[in-house]
Amino acid sequence: MDKLTYLERFEWAIEHLTAASVPTHLVQDWIDETNDNLQDWVGSQEIPWWCQNIAIIEAALAMANSPVEGAHDEIDYSVPWDNVEEVVAPPVLSVTFTEDEADTIQNHARSVEEVLIEERKGAPQAKYVMCVPTGCEEWNPLTEKIEPVPEHLVGHWMMEYAANLNYRGFRECIKRDSWVRCHAEAVTEMQWVEG
Repeated sequence: MDKLTYLERFEWAIEHLTAASVPTHLVQDWIDETNDNLQDWVGSQEIPWWCQNIAIIEAALAMANSPVEGAHDEIDYSVPWDNVEEVVAPPVLSVTFTEDEADTIQNHARSVEEVLIEERKGAPQAKYVMCVPTGCEEWNPLTEKIEPVPEHLVGHWMMEYAANLNYRGFRECIKRDSWVRCHAEAVTEMQWVEG
C-alpha cells in the first residue's frame, strides 16, 4: 500500500473544508508556489461568507502539517521541502509580545509605514512597520533605575499578517498581533511612459 503523502493530506484537507473535489494540479501548484489559483478555486466553493479564502488554505495546511504522531506505516511523514539542498532564507520567527514588552514598545516605537499587501473583497489589507530606536531608556521598577530598552526589542518590526488597518489601530496591533523582524530593501520598478 502506498503511504499517504503530504500532497494527499493537503488535498484531502482542502476537500474536507470545502466539501468539494479539488483538482490535484491546483494543490501541487500551491505547494510549488507556482501560482495562487487554488485561492481562487476555494473562493468559488460554498465556504462561509465571512471566511477569507486564504483562511481555508491555512487551515488545510495546518491539518497537513499535523498528521497523527507515532509510527503509522500508512503515513509518509516527509514534506516537500525535506530534500531541498539549498536553503534560500532562514525561517521567519514571529513574536507575540508579552504585556510588559508591548508596554515598552508602545512607549518608544514609532510607526514607520503601512505596507499594502493586497485587496480582499474591496478592502485594502496592509501591515504596520514600526521601529524601536536604539538608545531608548526607561524606568525599571524592579531595579529602581533607568535602564536601556531590552536589546531584543530594538529594531524594525512588521506585522506577520495583513489586516484591514481602517479598523485596527497601531497600538492595538502591538498588543494583539504577531510580529516579525524586517529590513528595508530598494525595489526598482519599470513603468511605461508615452513617447
